Amino acid sequence: MEEHAPIQIVKADARQWIVDHFDSAFYRRQLREAGVDPLPQRALRHYLEEGWIAGFDPSPRFSTELYLALHEEARAAGCAPLEYHASIGRFHGAEVPPSDRSVGPGIASVETMMSELRELFDDEYYREQLPLPIDDDLLEHYLQSGWRQGLNPSKSFETQYYLETNPDVAESGVNPLLHFVRHGRTEGRRTSCPPSDQAQVEQPLDASVATSAPIVEALPEGDPVAAFFDPAYYAAQLDALPDGVSLFRHFMDSGWRQRLDPSPTFSTAYYLETNPEVAAAGINPFLHWVNYGRHEKRPAVPYHRQPDFTPLVSVIVPNFNHARFLEQRLCSIFEQTYRHVELIVLDDASTDDSREVIDRLLERCPFPHRTVFNAVGTGSPFRQWQRGLAMAEGALVWICESDDFADSRFLEHLVPGFADLSVKMALGRIEFCRADGEPRSGMGGFRDGAEAGIWDRPVTRPAAQWFRSAFAKRNIVTNVGGCVFRNQQVPEALWDRAAQFRIAGDWFLYIHLLGSGKLSYSPEAISYFRQHEANTSARNFDKLYYYDECWEVQKEIRRYWRVDQEAGNRFTEDLAYQYRHFALDRDHGPFEDRFTLESLNAPSDRMPHVAVGFLGFETGGGELFPLLLANEYARQGMMVSLIAANLTDRNDDMVARLDPRVPVYSRDDLFPAGPAALLDRAGIDVIHSHSVLIENLFFERGGMLKQPYVVSMHGSHNLPGGALDRLLFRSLRNVSYWVYTAEKNLDVFAGIPLDRSRFVKMANGMPRDERDAPFTRTSLGIGEDATVFTFIARGIQRKGWRASVEAFKLLKERHPDCEMHLLMIGEGRFAERSAEIAAGDPNIHFLGYQSCINGIYRMSDCALVPTRFEGESFPLCVIQALQEGCPVLGNDVGEIRSMLTSDKGVAGAVTVNMRDTGGFIRLVADTMEQFLDPAFRATARSLTAEVADRFSMEACAAAYRHLYEQAIAMAQ
Repeated sequence: MEEHAPIQIVKADARQWIVDHFDSAFYRRQLREAGVDPLPQRALRHYLEEGWIAGFDPSPRFSTELYLALHEEARAAGCAPLEYHASIGRFHGAEVPPSDRSVGPGIASVETMMSELRELFDDEYYREQLPLPIDDDLLEHYLQSGWRQGLNPSKSFETQYYLETNPDVAESGVNPLLHFVRHGRTEGRRTSCPPSDQAQVEQPLDASVATSAPIVEALPEGDPVAAFFDPAYYAAQLDALPDGVSLFRHFMDSGWRQRLDPSPTFSTAYYLETNPEVAAAGINPFLHWVNYGRHEKRPAVPYHRQPDFTPLVSVIVPNFNHARFLEQRLCSIFEQTYRHVELIVLDDASTDDSREVIDRLLERCPFPHRTVFNAVGTGSPFRQWQRGLAMAEGALVWICESDDFADSRFLEHLVPGFADLSVKMALGRIEFCRADGEPRSGMGGFRDGAEAGIWDRPVTRPAAQWFRSAFAKRNIVTNVGGCVFRNQQVPEALWDRAAQFRIAGDWFLYIHLLGSGKLSYSPEAISYFRQHEANTSARNFDKLYYYDECWEVQKEIRRYWRVDQEAGNRFTEDLAYQYRHFALDRDHGPFEDRFTLESLNAPSDRMPHVAVGFLGFETGGGELFPLLLANEYARQGMMVSLIAANLTDRNDDMVARLDPRVPVYSRDDLFPAGPAALLDRAGIDVIHSHSVLIENLFFERGGMLKQPYVVSMHGSHNLPGGALDRLLFRSLRNVSYWVYTAEKNLDVFAGIPLDRSRFVKMANGMPRDERDAPFTRTSLGIGEDATVFTFIARGIQRKGWRASVEAFKLLKERHPDCEMHLLMIGEGRFAERSAEIAAGDPNIHFLGYQSCINGIYRMSDCALVPTRFEGESFPLCVIQALQEGCPVLGNDVGEIRSMLTSDKGVAGAVTVNMRDTGGFIRLVADTMEQFLDPAFRATARSLTAEVADRFSMEACAAAYRHLYEQAIAMAQ
């Protein structure tokens, strides 16, 4: 009931209302049943500060989560909903839904609940039921009033049917769709009237028919879980079809407990392993994933399970005077069972008949191939490696020394491991062979000397773990032909250093080729390391440079990784033994005088390993920026990795933008041992998160990290309405620095006393992308003198899709004789809806997702950024437009105004943010009108370079590196 609002709301009156309407006993019972221990002494204070964030209700008559779901203004207030209602809501007649539970929250957050509601809501279907069009959000309309009018949110959900068949819901006064999301779905309540033949749906399949015909099972209508179920796939896992029960019901009741899978896109065992809280609760994992997990970006299968993964492998054969071994070498490549291969053969001015042999053998090569014959020798095998890598077009590289050979299934065993984006190198089992190719023993003992007991089974570990022990004791990649690695840029300076080595240059290079990624070992991938009179590997133990180089490699390892004391001692003992065995002490003095373990293990400026956490390879500035930041660190020679919350949904272009030097760890790497174990195994010194989902992975289950933790807030932490999730309370204990780009990012901390020294405002940066757009003005039919407006965004609500199209159409009506075009870049639901609004206008070009954003802005006259998105803070598209001298029309949200403004003026124009959609569209059209004036555009364009200079990626990366150093110093 609406109360009469006083002229001025007195805080004391609101406080008294809160006290009168708070039920302390009811609240404490919820905490007790949810396992909160100890119970707070002051229940009301606990609710106002953190209980509402966890979803607890203040009384049986007030539901925290339902109130927030119903009232957008309450979500925007950033305070406890009971407090909002006491101060504002009750004076506006805000509906107060009663509590529908007595224990803690059944949904992870209001954000998750709203995501699920939108997933079930059909805007177009709902709009068709309205007698008159409305500007308000359609879901908000349904939640507040539409359901009372008997409107349906989708074809599969009948409001009146749900209320009639669930009198308890009708009596409670709770919105039926809200009830279904929170309770009805897991309770199996129907959402629409079943068809007349429902009895047939529940009939079990006839086993005799099932064995001879494709399995077709009518699944329960209106059940979102059933919509993801694949009866035929499930039946194939059973010894016999169930008797008296449908396949779907069999899985839901017992099949999941047997770790059977409901579809090829869901692994029951995997989901339980990577979500231990689901396993511990005894919840059906498929049910959890459909209701919650998929909205929270939890993967349902290992992302690297890719049977069709067949990247191109560049096979490089550097040769010098090995004519007699070339046939076995090349034939072992021709016979590889893995066939997606290109071959590059390099000859370094051989003096035997190598070139003739190469030409003859390549006549029967089954793969595309190229040759390079040097007229003058380089004198270094690493210069040939360098040339081969420069020519390689494959994602993977296999360097095959010309006097060695491999088993025909070598690549078949190693290539699949690279579907895991954290794997940088794959190693097979290298064995010795005699000059005639006959295998011989010896390598098994060498491997066991590095680490005993691991080489008879597959092993995949991060570089830090390998270099901590086995790879520090010995060069376990004794022959380059025994490994495959990702094609990546190797700086010229590293090639120069490698070329200075006579014997250990390969070990030196492996440190950098492996980087911070994983090395995956497979004993089934066999290659042979030929021992013959011309082999250089075994003729250096009596040379001082052999010992100097091994010692230099040890120093290089320690520049990046910690080495266990036992491994360091073992390496030193082995090297000292060889030094004395080959009598080097007679000419060069005692080993201990030249090589001291103390100097090797002395503290040094070890480069930190930075792990940059992000959502994954999805489109959006919050995902692109951390990827580009990691690329910049790799370019600078840092040890850097990415940690992704979700790698199941990947945009191919985003993946292609990743520097191959940067490995990508996934949430799978955190289980079952937990985050701290991953950080230790991977040798991570600093975590830099760019998504609240990373905080969820690290802090959802509590615990403390010893590594410094930096958070960049791009908007994902701003839950709907700025509500602070309980997750952030756990994060506050662990985070060293919070970096924000816009003041609104801090709304999530409203009412919490903070150490302001740990909050740093910092601008984002972007490298300039010099690629051209895949189209031109001419190809789009745009005249030379036309004015081109360009809109680029994800296809989500309030990004400005509708405003851009309708404002452009309004502008065309005002200036029918002025040629103008609108380029609409992006994809998604709201992109499709705006295309319907455009109604086939030939001057509005919907071009879908594009990656060459800078190239598109280079052909544009105005970048349109009329966003009213609640989480908008520091849009990267503004930086990209400024880099290309393209003036920007932006809305005054987040930091857009400050991004465009210099002492000399605004590099475009900024509109005032307003909620009224009709008024906002007219305002955007009015502002766009200014850009039709060439003089206005020229003035705005002249200011773009000055403001763009503030957003260089180099400066941004340097600022973050300084912050890491401070965080590390603070943690020590």
